[in-house]
Amino acid sequence: MFVSNFKSINGVCDFVLQAHFFFQQLVLGMGYCHNMQVCHRDLKLENMLLDGSQAPRFKICDFGYSKVLIIMSSLFMLLLKHYHIILCLLMFG
Repeated sequence: MFVSNFKSINGVCDFVLQAHFFFQQLVLGMGYCHNMQVCHRDLKLENMLLDGSQAPRFKICDFGYSKVLIIMSSLFMLLLKHYHIILCLLMFG
């Protein structure tokens, strides 16, 4: 298994490096969901999977309790987009 060995690499436990690898994938996956305006609302170990590859990829599953967030109306988004463009032009020329 990917997490079974605890060899040391330059004084850092291999397990710590693997945990960092999986946590980074979790944060990127949740960031993607949030950018798509999706809130998972049931994030736990049972809802996380690893594929069977040599360097396993982290998968978030079971979106049964998830909610799509519609916070802003399309008109407000349009105004906010133009405001952001104008603000960038004023700040950066």
